[in-house]
Amino acid sequence: MTGQIADLPTTASAEDLIEQAGSTGWAFFDGPTTDQKESEKRAQASTGQRMAQIAAILWGTSPEFRELLGYLAKGTLHRTMFLSPLNLPMEQAYAYGQFREGQNAAVFAMFKLIAEGQQLALKPRGE
Repeated sequence: MTGQIADLPTTASAEDLIEQAGSTGWAFFDGPTTDQKESEKRAQASTGQRMAQIAAILWGTSPEFRELLGYLAKGTLHRTMFLSPLNLPMEQAYAYGQFREGQNAAVFAMFKLIAEGQQLALKPRGE
């Protein structure tokens, strides 16, 4: 243990962060070393691959999961967004657009996990 933030699991609680910061002093804020960054990348990649496998299994075996994703897609990805008829001020229109983008991104991530789990070729976003 080097006393840095990267030593903690990504699910560390606030109490864990406070305890470690208090016990190591300013070194806690130095940031992760290169080895710690690489270790975290490997752990995240492994978790991502596992989640992709789970999503592909659910997609292939659960009609209820397919129905749920269809419902989510209909309410987000397939919903047209027209801001001009709402006569919103620019700031509100921007906030609404960001909110919708967040909804779409969450559902899109689910479909992306399924595609990765099925080892399908993914096109870059926007193509």
